[in-house]
Amino acid sequence: MNTELYKPEVIGENYHRVADLDPLLLDETLSYLPVMNFNADTSAILAATQYGLEEIAHVELSPDAALACLRDFDFLIGSSLRLGVNPLDINPGMAEQLLRLADIAGTVPRGTVYTYAVTNPEGERMRTFTGSPEEVTFIEAVRNSTVALDDALSHLSAASFNETEDFSKALDQTSKAMGVMTTSIINVHRTISPEFFTLNLRPYFEPLSIDGKLYTGAGGAQLQLLAVDAVLWGLGDNEQLYRDYFDENWQYMTPDQQAAVSQFVSLNNASIVDLIVENSLDRDHPVTISTANLLKSIRKFRFPHRKVAENNFKVRPESAVGSGQHTVDILNVLISKTDSALLKVEGF
Repeated sequence: MNTELYKPEVIGENYHRVADLDPLLLDETLSYLPVMNFNADTSAILAATQYGLEEIAHVELSPDAALACLRDFDFLIGSSLRLGVNPLDINPGMAEQLLRLADIAGTVPRGTVYTYAVTNPEGERMRTFTGSPEEVTFIEAVRNSTVALDDALSHLSAASFNETEDFSKALDQTSKAMGVMTTSIINVHRTISPEFFTLNLRPYFEPLSIDGKLYTGAGGAQLQLLAVDAVLWGLGDNEQLYRDYFDENWQYMTPDQQAAVSQFVSLNNASIVDLIVENSLDRDHPVTISTANLLKSIRKFRFPHRKVAENNFKVRPESAVGSGQHTVDILNVLISKTDSALLKVEGF
């Protein structure tokens, strides 16, 4: 598949709106964040955090502005945690502010993979921890994947299994989105070494406890492939390991993404593979063909993704977990479930 020919119909206007905002007036300060991190300048990072907390009193907080605040605070939070300092211990009232921002934005009270990548400004205003070309590549890979998968979700969520042609087209659009995902992960594999990611980038994605609950840093488990898996085969999957994985990461999805899955459920009441089996669709049915192609597209992404994760874990301590607090074993589970779903579909 030539992914250069793929043009999402949903181009992420909501992300652009947030990316354009600088509600805490931290544009200039955050442009120096890579230098602060390189110099381990904890005082400067904490001072910037305090400035943001003071500035927030003057901000008219719309959902977009609240999300932009969470984005910028989380770059400072991640930087502090890497240096062994919890900013919530230093800045009284910060936890309360994060919870308030989360309530307004409809998300968790810290940054996610979405604030890190797709609501991150492009060009000179881009926020990074390291300022490195590798991190920029990583951010752009996540951004491209997110916009493509949002587009796919918008089609899937509005598709009824009873409308064969539209349903098949929605599945085909999702396969194209998976082509973007696969291209992105291969580019990450070729560009970002395991040593760079593990030693230079991963330490900025440490979990943070807020009001007694642990929230993970930005991680790939938060991407909408979680939603695509669910509508494909996961809605009726009650295996505890998978349910725990799904429930943990569901909260990090955007309200629009969560609503898309809910809309799909209201229209179809079951996952796609279960519907194919229950209705005994044969292998030549357009929906069966499109579903099988999508599952194969997902497998093409999952194997290089697992390879990247395995390579990263080789340079980490034996007890290490990923940014989503899982080991590489969860990727084996997801590959196995994708394979099982494909067998069910091709068995008819």
